[in-house]
Amino acid sequence: LERKAWQDAKSIFKMASRLKDNCSLAWQGLGIACLKLSSFEEAEEALTQANIFDPINAETWAYICLLSLLDG
Repeated sequence: LERKAWQDAKSIFKMASRLKDNCSLAWQGLGIACLKLSSFEEAEEALTQANIFDPINAETWAYICLLSLLDG
């Protein structure tokens, strides 16, 4: 994510979420990458999964709010 290679990040986090489907950080990373690529539907799905597995993660909530602002 730090390199801002969003398409690469999306692929890597998608693979990570498949390997360990209950890892909130993998889902969060996928959601952020999708958000940066304007793939809002995928971002919502991934961030929702991240929130299910870690409902007290403030960063996930922040990205869900940002998504709501951007996508309406």
